[in-house]
Amino acid sequence: MKSIQEIFDNSLFRIPDYQRGYAWKEDQIDDFWQDLKNLQDGKQHFTGTLTFEVATEEQWENWPGDQWIIGGMNYSPYYVVDGQQRLTTAIILLNVLIDMMEEDEQMLYQTKSDLIQKYIYRQNERQNLKSYIFGYEKDNPSYEFLKTKIFKQTSVSSYAVHETTYTSNLGTADEVFRGHLKGLPLIHREKVFRKVTQQIKFDLKVIENDLDIFVVFQTMN
Repeated sequence: MKSIQEIFDNSLFRIPDYQRGYAWKEDQIDDFWQDLKNLQDGKQHFTGTLTFEVATEEQWENWPGDQWIIGGMNYSPYYVVDGQQRLTTAIILLNVLIDMMEEDEQMLYQTKSDLIQKYIYRQNERQNLKSYIFGYEKDNPSYEFLKTKIFKQTSVSSYAVHETTYTSNLGTADEVFRGHLKGLPLIHREKVFRKVTQQIKFDLKVIENDLDIFVVFQTMN
């Protein structure tokens, strides 16, 4: 059983292009929020299973712009095989919480910059390098939407933002969480942050390399 804080320790995640996009609607997003709201301090909540596949060197070498953080900074690269809806929802909520922080604020003794580096992106400004910790493969229509509309980052690629049902759902999650958090003082936002990063737990499984990933994915679904 792992928390988001543990799962995102020096790891990089990509949703493979054979998967559908973000399918949760407002009702499911609100259910996720209510689970957090009802979670008492000091308690834990089982949130479901996450299944990852370790990306091989041959695979991650085709992730444009990410080679430096994997090969140079020793980040572990994973494909999200199962649980992307829950994981995506958690990351969107974390991004909203981080975005609402003032530059001089801290969340659980971590600066805004610290949290961005752990959960959103790592950047090497001197060499103009930036890798997103969680995202889609670049040929997925949701790739640019997540980066520019949710993470609010300027795109330097030639990929266009194509709006789909899935990107609309990403936008809905962002709007729902901003609505719930609007006007809350830091102490209350910090409680939500603690619940998301430390108190919700996932049953984490990593698929063996000798298994056929497509058969595993189809069987799970």
